[in-house]
Amino acid sequence: KDVKRTILPLGHGDPSVYPCFKTSVDAEEAVAESLRSGAANSYAPGVGILPARRAVANYLNRDLPHELKSDDIFMTVGCCQGIETIIHVLSCPKSNILLPSLIYPLYYSHAIYSQVEIRKYDLLPDQDWEIDLQGIEVIADDNTIAMVIANPHNPCGNVYTYQHLKKVAEMAKKLGIMVISDEVYKHTIYGENPFVPMGIFASIVPVVTLGSVSKGWLVPGWRIGWMAMHDPNNVFKTTGVVESIKDLLNISPDPSTILQVALPNILEKTKKDFFDKKNLTFRQNVDMMFDALKEVPCLVCPKKPESCAYLVTKLDLSLLEDITDDVDFCMKLAREENLVLLPGEALGKKNWVRISIGVERSMLEDAFARLKSFVARHVKSQTT
Repeated sequence: KDVKRTILPLGHGDPSVYPCFKTSVDAEEAVAESLRSGAANSYAPGVGILPARRAVANYLNRDLPHELKSDDIFMTVGCCQGIETIIHVLSCPKSNILLPSLIYPLYYSHAIYSQVEIRKYDLLPDQDWEIDLQGIEVIADDNTIAMVIANPHNPCGNVYTYQHLKKVAEMAKKLGIMVISDEVYKHTIYGENPFVPMGIFASIVPVVTLGSVSKGWLVPGWRIGWMAMHDPNNVFKTTGVVESIKDLLNISPDPSTILQVALPNILEKTKKDFFDKKNLTFRQNVDMMFDALKEVPCLVCPKKPESCAYLVTKLDLSLLEDITDDVDFCMKLAREENLVLLPGEALGKKNWVRISIGVERSMLEDAFARLKSFVARHVKSQTT
């Protein structure tokens, strides 16, 4: 082993630091124009400036049967503030929330902070990571405030079909709960299934959509996102959810006014070629790493991703010696090979490992060579 080799950080979540994942020129120009115009000098505390909210509503309305208005949109400091806001607003004594067994860990953090009980539901890897709807019916009760879905799913990389999402909406209606849909990866799809927004089913069940430009435009540091209230039956208004969101955002940090002013041009003027090129790079990386992992028997990827920037793999400990779990695997891999992967425990799924593919192709090739070398040293002798 050569401990002086460059560290390969394949445990990270955002690919924007690499040249092959640079944001669009149109987005950069929109921000520059925001500064040149001077419009960003105005300050708009609370729900966000009107042009930004109107632009998000128009952007989402392209795919919806009902029309969102600017009042249905709340601007947030990235998707993260949206997660914090909706969980905190819904929290109440003895409440619980349904979260998938694999999910962006900030959902767990904010549920714990808001003293909301976490009830995990299963995703079915042998069924394209679909939601175990029967399991949801078992764990929900009168104190369940909402269920969270991620579509496209982070980190599994699947894209839910129209038929499955409709079943999700019908189950949520049956249980009397709302749906929180994290859709930040809607512009990072390179498989066959088209993206279907959960808001389409708002006539069945009230839906809060969380979105941002971070993943689609490869600009996580810009910290500009939104919450969209899909509520044609006025459930959120009559129950006070909307007013509670306004009250909380009025005492919370606001997204950059520079980015809010730039947002209409970012959403409206970014060319399709940018997304096509970005997604082609992701697909090529996924194809390469998915095939390469077939030579590493202890890491099994149950489904080739269609979206996002990761491969989620199940760790087969029975094939390895002196490796106790996913954390131990990742720690020893980092020490011996300077290769950093994310243990599944950090995402709620023990003895799984997440590999980021949002890097240069050459880095993936190097990472695979190191991974293969590491496994060869730790594999049980009878399996060689």
